[in-house]
Amino acid sequence: MDFDAAKNGAVALVGDARAGIESLAGRLNVYQVDAAYREQAARLNQEWHKEVGRLYGLAHQPLPAQSEVIGAVNDAAGPRDVVVCAAGSMPGDLHKLWRSRDPKQYHVEYGYSWMGYEIAGALGV
Repeated sequence: MDFDAAKNGAVALVGDARAGIESLAGRLNVYQVDAAYREQAARLNQEWHKEVGRLYGLAHQPLPAQSEVIGAVNDAAGPRDVVVCAAGSMPGDLHKLWRSRDPKQYHVEYGYSWMGYEIAGALGV
């Protein structure tokens, strides 16, 4: 059997998925990101959190800005409610502005910007 495992100059890895993941996991147990990088990431995260708060409260007139609507829905959502969206500018803004409180709280279709996906997608969430 012939495998084409190389893509875009990446390192090719061919093997059993479970065995490969277990082998990699064993080697990654000791890996740590540099402390300066962690501090920079935490600082940038705090700065972005402040920017999202600013965008949530723009007070745009005569109609609210999309960021204000996202903020209002996010504030009204419960900790396990799920935002579902597809197509248009919303996926990009949700990606930046939605404050998830649960790993399963964000469900957005990016692949084909399929208008209407959010209806069927919401039924399955």
